[in-house]
Amino acid sequence: MDHFGCPLFSQPKQSGYPQGAYMQEIVLLNECCKTLKVQLLRVTIEHDTMKVIFDELSMSFDIGSPPTKSAEMYLKVPFWTQTKYNEWTTTAEAHANR
Repeated sequence: MDHFGCPLFSQPKQSGYPQGAYMQEIVLLNECCKTLKVQLLRVTIEHDTMKVIFDELSMSFDIGSPPTKSAEMYLKVPFWTQTKYNEWTTTAEAHANR
């Protein structure tokens, strides 16, 4: 058996290979293919579900606002984004400490 629960097969080595055994291997291969297709579908669904959850989670963060604990810990920081920093650099407060 391989990692997916499918039997490992060998090619018939002589022309006198019994027809019934060959047909049995074909049936087993078809069953193995069905099992692999089900596993692929399951992994695809899991991937798609995780991607949707990740996308929803990443969109739930408001990038423009600071993390709450950081804002509470660093009260003197007048900006948390590049845009806010650029705005701050044009204020009198930014130039007062030079």
